Amino acid sequence: MAAAGRAAAPDRVLQARAAAGCARGWHGPRNDADPPARLGRRRRRPLRFVTSLGLGDPPSIETLRRRLAHYPGLRLKLDAPPDWTPELIEQIAATEAVDTIDFKGCYGLEVKDEGLLETMYDRVLAAFPDALLEDPHDLRAITRCLEAHAERISYDALVHGPEDLATTARSSPSNARRQMPVA
Repeated sequence: MAAAGRAAAPDRVLQARAAAGCARGWHGPRNDADPPARLGRRRRRPLRFVTSLGLGDPPSIETLRRRLAHYPGLRLKLDAPPDWTPELIEQIAATEAVDTIDFKGCYGLEVKDEGLLETMYDRVLAAFPDALLEDPHDLRAITRCLEAHAERISYDALVHGPEDLATTARSSPSNARRQMPVA
């Protein structure tokens, strides 16, 4: 469920990349070849920060409920492991506080059950239609799941410096890592 007045996904992707650049200390001279400089030509909008967290082991909605009780306007970036149940996904979605789902798919972690992972992706994509989808797994079945959601895909695991912003931004997960230029 999108909150009223929320920026469109591509704008949030650009804001996230700009924030990542600032967080990593990319404050040097700006020129046309510098991705943050190109971002600066867009209409400025407020930047929203999110709290990034996991939900424990085993995952529990209570972690979110406690934080949201103390900070009702909190926006979230959640790590989504394959063992999220349909009930937990539904409870999380009901908070309407999730801006980003981080799949941790670009860290080289072992995938124990691809079927369970694919099911979790299907459920997350349905429950969070406006969330950014960060670091998805580079698996054939997952790539198929994400084909209709390419504009929401975001990476941070692959970003190590400003030069990486232009090559990882808005690319679809695939074995070829097809590249799309930053707008």
